[in-house]
Amino acid sequence: MNPPFLIKTNVTHYITGEAFFSCEKFLKKNQIEAGLGIIYPFHPWINFIESKMYWLSDEVLSDTYCSGVSVRVQYKISLLKRHTNSNLYISPLLMFKNKWKNKVWVLYPDGEHNSFGREYESLESDKKNVYALELLLGHETLINNKFVFDIYAGIGYRGYKRYDRYIYDMKPNYYFTPHSICIEKGKSMSLHLGVLIGLKINNKYISTITNNRIEYE
Repeated sequence: MNPPFLIKTNVTHYITGEAFFSCEKFLKKNQIEAGLGIIYPFHPWINFIESKMYWLSDEVLSDTYCSGVSVRVQYKISLLKRHTNSNLYISPLLMFKNKWKNKVWVLYPDGEHNSFGREYESLESDKKNVYALELLLGHETLINNKFVFDIYAGIGYRGYKRYDRYIYDMKPNYYFTPHSICIEKGKSMSLHLGVLIGLKINNKYISTITNNRIEYE
């Protein structure tokens, strides 16, 4: 008999402009989860950054105007004997994002960490690849054998490559000349926090634990 699987969405990712959905499949002992995200410019988040967080770099601020896609795959390993409604797990996670913007006006607020020391806008295009390898610790709860609540925290390594970047125009325009910007690469430690909610599919199957193995009735 086929085991159940879970359909989930990451509610914390919506805050930064990403609609992320995943499917989690039950195996005999552990679970495997894969998901796809749609990245979009999220103006409330952009406005918050511009008004409250001037210390962010121009590169981070510019990223909030991007569109793109993301892919994540993780393998959940149960740390304790599980029962039907709860699971404490550790999970290695692989992530890849492809982000872009094409002739988008980006507003850089006035502040000490601004490239020009004053508020300005630039008409930009660029592409960016982001990749990460992280280790997550999480807890997943099944409510009424139907609804899923999954909370996690993790740390890992993240790198990026920004390319095909070009600035076409600027406001105010002080003898501005359109120009390309060199390829940028970077890497750093990453911190990952999140909450997922979702539904269990194939609810007629009830799982039980016998000698640390999941069985389906």
